[in-house]
Amino acid sequence: YRSLNRFEKAIEYLELSLSIHREVKNRAGEGNTLGNLGNAYLGLRQPQKAIAYFEQALAIQREVKNRAGEGTTLGSLGNANEKLGHHQAAIQFHEQSLAISREMKDRADEAGALGNLGLVYGSMGRHEKAIEYFEQALTIFRELRNRAREANTLNNLGKAYRSLGRDDKANECFKQALAITGEVNRTN
Repeated sequence: YRSLNRFEKAIEYLELSLSIHREVKNRAGEGNTLGNLGNAYLGLRQPQKAIAYFEQALAIQREVKNRAGEGTTLGSLGNANEKLGHHQAAIQFHEQSLAISREMKDRADEAGALGNLGLVYGSMGRHEKAIEYFEQALTIFRELRNRAREANTLNNLGKAYRSLGRDDKANECFKQALAITGEVNRTN
């Protein structure tokens, strides 16, 4: 239901899942479900409520020593704080997520954290810094041959260049992104 943007229905099932995980004392499942609830509330544009779930999830991820889950949850906290305009908090969460992904040698999560940092800096008007992060993310997505994320990152780069008045670079990024998107759509 969450992937269909039917967040209320997703929350119904996640609440049921959460009660079962708690009943059988499955802390790892409880932590994952709390994170999913946070994402559903983020989808409903309720970042404050999402943060409450992410904070509970983070505590459990740390308790059960799930570093990957901890990194994901830190990134989610960064996204929720960004929605609230809490840029410094968002940066701190994304930097922690980035550190964990590098520690675990998870290149996809590393690229995601770099892209998230680029988005935060871009929303702060620090477009040069955003470009640095987007370029790093782009390199990794190309290395991983993740064409959809490559196209998304190129679009973000284009927006950052356009904000700096560098329309030539922006248009180059947008053209590359469009070509990749067409390629991805043809293969799906």
